[in-house]
Amino acid sequence: MMKLSTMSAIMLTCTPRDESPLADALIGRWFTEHGPARFFRVSANCLFTVEAGGQRYFLRFNHAEERTVDYWLAEAAFLRHLAAAGILVALPITSLNGLTVETLKTDIGELHGMLFPALPGKSWPDATACTREELQRWGAALGALHRASETYLGPDNRPTWRDHLAMVTDRLPAEDADARTVLAQVTRELEALPIDNGNFGLIHFDFEQDNLLWDGDHPGIIDFDDCAWYWYAADIAFCLRDLYDDRADRINLVDPAIEAFLHGYRQQRVIADEEIARIPLFARLHHLVTCAKLLRSLEDGPQPAEPSWMPGLRKKLQQVLQRYRETFAVLATAPAK
Repeated sequence: MMKLSTMSAIMLTCTPRDESPLADALIGRWFTEHGPARFFRVSANCLFTVEAGGQRYFLRFNHAEERTVDYWLAEAAFLRHLAAAGILVALPITSLNGLTVETLKTDIGELHGMLFPALPGKSWPDATACTREELQRWGAALGALHRASETYLGPDNRPTWRDHLAMVTDRLPAEDADARTVLAQVTRELEALPIDNGNFGLIHFDFEQDNLLWDGDHPGIIDFDDCAWYWYAADIAFCLRDLYDDRADRINLVDPAIEAFLHGYRQQRVIADEEIARIPLFARLHHLVTCAKLLRSLEDGPQPAEPSWMPGLRKKLQQVLQRYRETFAVLATAPAK
């Protein structure tokens, strides 16, 4: 989630018809003729759709303070590797200037943008509504992605788990004692984990159903914006959050839905039971990282001018933050394993 103050500044440039002169200016870097950019969604980035040459594309852009050019170029390199390995992903389109990432100077600062072709297919319902067969296919898709990632060597200028721990350490207020207790526990356990080519690599980080487009047995995979260097089992923990209510204190590894997902995963890639046993650890880590990101997003407070829906979003994020704090209170007093 980007800073809400940045989100407000960008979204206030949109027209009542959900059109954006900023998005149109960026799209002009790729096409001399195109339809108007239409708002699609905003969260970690701004996403707009556009029609050009009879095809549909997605423009992703963000403020330079949120995402750097190198950050997105490293994502693009990973996408090209995955595509070469047979994984269906949306590869960024090269601009008329021969660039993967275009930069636009505006009154609200520099914006960086990338353009992707729309992939066919549609997302399934959330994890709790998936059938056993769908859960297995979902798991198989992640297993295939991780198998392809095993041969990826870089560039490595994507975030690592150590970067995320440093961010959490910097962002957590001193008064969040329970969260800091959990942070100390998680840090200690992560430092003791083995790292090798078989258990660690560049992961998607957000392999939930809204980032998979199914058009047959194999999905197109989108939104690698958060890809980071982690243990592969962490990707499993992160994408199954709905199956444990996004509460690290409620994970049941013998839940039939989780077992179905893992059965599908193991059809594509071997993963040891000891790695699966670390899913609760990685869920705690994800809580901490998300908590730090939410604190950053909320830190500027209400703005003098902001979209009418912004107070509702701010309240929703504050409620999520409170839920994580309640979970930290339980985890901080749980007996050590």
